[in-house]
Amino acid sequence: MADTYTLYEKYDGDTNQDEVYLTNATRHSGMTFTPAITHNLGKIALRIHYPLGNKPDSVKFSIRATAGGKPTGPDLTAVTVPTDGWATASPGILTEFIFPTPLEVVADTMYAIVVKVNGTDPIPKAKWRMDNAIPHYDRGDRQTSGDGTIWNTTANFEWEFYEYGLDAAEGGGDGGGGGNIPTDVALFESWGF
Repeated sequence: MADTYTLYEKYDGDTNQDEVYLTNATRHSGMTFTPAITHNLGKIALRIHYPLGNKPDSVKFSIRATAGGKPTGPDLTAVTVPTDGWATASPGILTEFIFPTPLEVVADTMYAIVVKVNGTDPIPKAKWRMDNAIPHYDRGDRQTSGDGTIWNTTANFEWEFYEYGLDAAEGGGDGGGGGNIPTDVALFESWGF
């Protein structure tokens, strides 16, 4: 039986979205979020793609703790996925990434989604959709880092993200990633379907 998930936190912006590069093999990008309800985080979905000629070998998605509103410490859970089959043009495709080890996230505690591009041919890049329109996500902010340790916060700019809890009756994640279009009714409604 397939695992089932519930959408907890999200920022879906609007049609006035920009695009920002995640560049080279050292730069990290992140989005802090604060769950309103304690749950076992099992997957995330991001609208992401890479430009033609800049295909990453893989991209790592992880969850970290925060301090002072910025990501800190090691990955608490992570998944690294190849980019075969990813979109190569704007606006990208909303793609889900399942963590092999679900992580309990505690209500009213801030965490960070962290994204890192891997590869060398020639300059691997991926684009994660970003928005600075009102209303803003008021439980976190966009983060950028040149090395994954020193982070810069950009208030009132948000990466588009969807954060899901693994339902308690199910098992652990399957370690997969790269599936397209989550099926949650609430998520479809947020797109206006």
